[in-house]
Amino acid sequence: MTLNRRILILLLTVLIMGVPASAQNVASFFFSEPGRVFPLISPGERRAMMKYYKGTPTSIENEMGEDSKLVFMDSTYLCVSSSEAKTVEILMFSPSKRDTLLAVIETFSLPAADSKITVFNTKWEPQQLSRYFVMPAVDEFFRKDAPAEKVAFVKDVLPFPLVHLRFKGEKHDVIVAELPLEEFLVSEDYEKVKPHINDKLYYPFNGKKFKLSKSVKK
Repeated sequence: MTLNRRILILLLTVLIMGVPASAQNVASFFFSEPGRVFPLISPGERRAMMKYYKGTPTSIENEMGEDSKLVFMDSTYLCVSSSEAKTVEILMFSPSKRDTLLAVIETFSLPAADSKITVFNTKWEPQQLSRYFVMPAVDEFFRKDAPAEKVAFVKDVLPFPLVHLRFKGEKHDVIVAELPLEEFLVSEDYEKVKPHINDKLYYPFNGKKFKLSKSVKK
């Protein structure tokens, strides 16, 4: 990276950090992310992705020589395909009138999709996740009348809890959780447990946190 490019990135970062969070949009936080979430995409490359984004996915070559793609972006939400194996979604949300936070979902394809979620403040400092969202356990995806042996079978074959998270809804403010068993189990085993599983769990933002919707069948 040239000296002039480094200076430009530094100046832009300083300008962004000096703007109140309420006046910023998700693009500014995408640019200022320090590299824990987007280690393969430099600030300059992120800026280029946003510059050329016109409502359709925009690709650039990342630090590893692979394609990274800005899939979607509006004022409070964006989705980036960092690589073939990783997708990142960022949502700005406000649990109070004075707070702006960033909910970040990182999904890894292993090949079955597995997600982790982290909440940051606008300085990209991690916050206590349990205040805003509780990751569902495998048991929560099963209906109440599911045979105990079916639940035990799934828990035994999973090397670790696989949960796929995504932001959905008109404002992208609903977390949808799925148990990606169809991608992990052989078809015969999946068909045996499928009737006993809720396809999706929905966690709409209620103004303070993302809380499980009571309308989900259990």
